[in-house]
Amino acid sequence: MPIALSQQSTNTIKELNLHGEISSTSAPNGSFTVALAGGSMASPSIPNSNGQRLLVNTNTRTIYKGVSGFSALTVGMFLDMDVTIQADGTQLATRIEVEDVDTTNQSVSTGPLLQISSGQPTLFAFGRQNQGFLRASGRAGELMPYSFGAATFQISEGFANLLDLPFSAVFDAGHLFAGQNVYVTSHAVSLSPAPTYFSAATITLIPQTINGMITDIASDGNFATYTVTLAAYDLIPNLAVQAGQTTVLSDPHSVVVYVDGNAQRLNTKPLSLGGVARFNGLIFDDNGIARMDCGQVFDGVPQ
Repeated sequence: MPIALSQQSTNTIKELNLHGEISSTSAPNGSFTVALAGGSMASPSIPNSNGQRLLVNTNTRTIYKGVSGFSALTVGMFLDMDVTIQADGTQLATRIEVEDVDTTNQSVSTGPLLQISSGQPTLFAFGRQNQGFLRASGRAGELMPYSFGAATFQISEGFANLLDLPFSAVFDAGHLFAGQNVYVTSHAVSLSPAPTYFSAATITLIPQTINGMITDIASDGNFATYTVTLAAYDLIPNLAVQAGQTTVLSDPHSVVVYVDGNAQRLNTKPLSLGGVARFNGLIFDDNGIARMDCGQVFDGVPQ
């Protein structure tokens, strides 16, 4: 049924980076049903518990990444998508991204990196959301160990300005650090002994939110930059300094945030020195400095 949209345009009611599994498709309608990823702790007695199901529509403006278009979407495929809520309450996909098109025994896990070994290509990640084979078979847990020696590294394509950034936005095996948010796919059917663990097929950098105090404001090309001192409870300053892992950040307590005209400004308070703000975006390691390509700006939460 129609819903009220609080004096906002339907194009601004966005739900970004929804992760889920396609359960049905309708070619005549250009729509599909997706089972969203549930939380890692959701219904532990039901291994395959997913979140809510959404009916999602597409149109000629829907952007596809990793697949050629709607006809390439299949049941059992996992995707990352952005949608907007329409005036009639339906969901319209603006971006559909498939990180791994091979659905054979595929498992998907999203969450922060916890540790990256300095002695071998292995990492531990927190499975904040798990879907697929390992979850259904009861083998996926909150702590997910992966080997990444054969993994394909990718960057979420929800950001169109990566090439415009005044720094090199690189994400690969040499630019991992604990605290980054990632989307991992695997086709492993069981946990192998170290150092194999679960072999990762793809590792994709996805957006995350930070909260902190603005300690410097400047500009760099078309971007306003904000140096943010992270809250003490943030994962990055707590995890990126652990022993036994490759430490790549020179100062894990701060992130330089890059904001341009593409960013959605949802803050009601101005961004000012000494103020607290939240930023959502992709965080990269740039020669030891954590830098974020920002997609959304929010009011901060007092630390």
